[in-house]
Amino acid sequence: MLLPWGYDGTVVGVRSSIAKHGKRKTYDTMPVCEDRKSTTSKVQRMTAYTMQWVLYLLAQHPQVQDRLYEELKGVQGAHNVTQLPLLKGVMREALRLYPVAPFLTRFLPQDCVLGGYNISSGQLVVMSLYTSGREGKHFPEPDEFQPERWCRSEAGTYRAVWTPHAYLPFAMGARSCVGRKIAETQILLTLAEV
Repeated sequence: MLLPWGYDGTVVGVRSSIAKHGKRKTYDTMPVCEDRKSTTSKVQRMTAYTMQWVLYLLAQHPQVQDRLYEELKGVQGAHNVTQLPLLKGVMREALRLYPVAPFLTRFLPQDCVLGGYNISSGQLVVMSLYTSGREGKHFPEPDEFQPERWCRSEAGTYRAVWTPHAYLPFAMGARSCVGRKIAETQILLTLAEV
């Protein structure tokens, strides 16, 4: 089916089409629905993968499991559960140690110098999420499961995270994961029930 303005059937395509041409015109919404179904399916698979690692890490660290149980005891309502600092820290720490995606890729929009190397525009740059999450310059004791590192200090900064942008399990910016909030909420609520 021919859609206006070269629309490609994705949510990003709809947004860029509207941004480029202003008010949207009528078109078939079926491709957008298919994109949403695909996103939901991917979120569920990735959430299950992350939950496996969360449960493994908690089984290996019973003291964290006990503290998490104490934090969860007596909390009512889904909104309150998603705001618990240790629970969020457990999720973030599992995603830092065992990211769902092994790496991020981007094509450079312009020439740049990265780590002393000249890289031309249009070149593919690959970033290892596994490696960046285990760099000592970003996270003290990087191979240790320490969910408390994600709890905020009095100053509002993370207690033991030197470079928060080294944590990118959902990427960032315009091309970040559209299912991030769904995935995080599913993980937190599921973990609270287990």
